[in-house]
Amino acid sequence: MHADLARTELRVARLNWSRAAGRPATADVHLLLDHEQLAGIDKLQIAGDGVEVQGQLDFVAGRPVAARLQRLRLGPATEARGEVRWPARTGAPWIIAISGPSIDASAELSHGGERQPTPADDRPGPAWMLDAQFDRVVLGPGRGLTAVKLHGENNGRITLQARLTGKTSANGPFSITIAPAVGGRRLSGDSSDAGGLLQALDVVKDMEGGRLTLTGTYNDSNAAHTLSGTAEIADFRLRQAPALAKLLQAMTLYGLVEVVQGPGLGFSQLVAPFRLTNDLLELDDARAFSPSLGMTAKGKADLARGSCEVQGTIVPAYFFNSLLGGIPLLGRLFSPERGGGLFAATYSLSGSCGDPNVTVNPLAALTPGFLRGLFGIFQGSNGDVATPPPTPGNQSQSRQ
Repeated sequence: MHADLARTELRVARLNWSRAAGRPATADVHLLLDHEQLAGIDKLQIAGDGVEVQGQLDFVAGRPVAARLQRLRLGPATEARGEVRWPARTGAPWIIAISGPSIDASAELSHGGERQPTPADDRPGPAWMLDAQFDRVVLGPGRGLTAVKLHGENNGRITLQARLTGKTSANGPFSITIAPAVGGRRLSGDSSDAGGLLQALDVVKDMEGGRLTLTGTYNDSNAAHTLSGTAEIADFRLRQAPALAKLLQAMTLYGLVEVVQGPGLGFSQLVAPFRLTNDLLELDDARAFSPSLGMTAKGKADLARGSCEVQGTIVPAYFFNSLLGGIPLLGRLFSPERGGGLFAATYSLSGSCGDPNVTVNPLAALTPGFLRGLFGIFQGSNGDVATPPPTPGNQSQSRQ
């Protein structure tokens, strides 16, 4: 059986591929019949501009049991081969094995757009088991991962367990694991290139390097399966970060603004407790510090809309250095420079996460408890945190 597909629009949404009508393409199908019952399809071929499919379908008692793809090429980003097996019985999973040089998985990570809402009765989809291995996985324009291996098991509602490994564009290995746990599931992950991984996943665009450790648990007792956990990143840099640059500029820390826009501002550690419910990310007392400053953050970010409402405190390092100014004889070595800007401030970011509105309020003083929570350092010999000197008492605002 031969068909001309030139007037047919073809689309595979899950692989982010479509082909408009009007481009040449043909289909050839060879059916096997047994007493007028379909016994198999030993030739399934689609060939045309930007598409090539070669495969067979096996049937038993007139029902399909397996599809084998010797070649699947869709546009420039997907080239694969694999096998799909139908469920062996009611409730059994689809079994999928796929591999190849490249696959376009960008549709799986898109926020909003064509994502369909969950049905009101929360009907489950089909259960499946997947094994995939690709040299390259495309996640979006200029974003991707290499040497990717994935094993996943899904019951039609949630991924019961999974293990994903691969490398970032900078050849940094990573792994992410979901495993069963009491009352839900446990998430763990690590990467030697946190910035590359988060950029590939379209989570953070301005981070370079860093060692990531991720832990969390899914609450499977609620319909949203909320993920609560903590992300820790050590030794990373932020470059070309508009939100941070606007915040530093509002604090009159112009030298650090130039660093962010140029070589990047290095951070020693970030600790970020979080909750993720669908596309809503909530930060709970996240904190980061560098040789130049310390920061806290608390608030929400809508990942689908790219909007955020975040508040926190930012403290330049010379403020902490001033805590040592009370040490006899050595104090003058650590005294802050006069006229160097605000010692500390609270801030708020609102609107677009990429270009937010910024509000800054100077602080009159910071409590010892805050310092302990931010860094856990600057303890005196008796175990108490040194009391910081007061900063200028006038209150002002700067909005960018």
